Amino acid sequence: MEKVGTSTEQMKRNDHLSLDIDKLTASVQEELKTLHAFSNKCSIYRVPKRLRNSKEYAYTPQLVSIGPIHHGKEELKEMEEHKKTYLQEFLKLSEVGVKECIAAIAERETRLRNCYADNFENISTEDFVKMMLLDSSFIIMVFLKQFSPIFQRNNDRIFSKPLMIEDIKIDTCLLENQIPFFILDDLLKLSQTPDGYSMIELTRHFLSGAFGDSWVPQDILEQINSSEVEHFVDLLRKCQ
Repeated sequence: MEKVGTSTEQMKRNDHLSLDIDKLTASVQEELKTLHAFSNKCSIYRVPKRLRNSKEYAYTPQLVSIGPIHHGKEELKEMEEHKKTYLQEFLKLSEVGVKECIAAIAERETRLRNCYADNFENISTEDFVKMMLLDSSFIIMVFLKQFSPIFQRNNDRIFSKPLMIEDIKIDTCLLENQIPFFILDDLLKLSQTPDGYSMIELTRHFLSGAFGDSWVPQDILEQINSSEVEHFVDLLRKCQ
């Protein structure tokens, strides 16, 4: 019996000796240093699983991804080429350089990331800024084209197909498919587009076309400060 007891005690000592306390301590301290701080500015979340599991398609974009949550999905990649085309149109229309746009977004990267519940550490700074540039310019151009036909081209593959723009309207109002409103507002102001359109004005016109004037009444919208709008879903909520 003594032999068994001695053996057990020896195993315990060996287990303790096999643990490098200093190494584990350093590892935990490093993880704490890089811990993602939850921001009180967070406003874009994933839909709870209990809702998603009951009706997956109702909460998932079918045509275009906006923001990082559904970014890179294979079934949404076709629209990525349209985004590049619209970025090109945006740059030409606004006479602003791509370098200026990238610098403006890069300066706001931390604030942009803090708007999302996920930290998206797997998306590098370069990829994150590029994604925001393509998604923002795409949204701005879609809203401008919807607002006035003068911005539409004869070979525009989105607006020449009514069903496609209708699907985009639905996708832009999904909770997981949002982009912070302030970056759209900032880029539109930076671009100095003709006639001085405001982002809040373009958004109202786009959303009223999707849901009707009762959802985004003009008189209520005039009382909303664009700097207080978090994203499109938040604007619809404020209007109600």
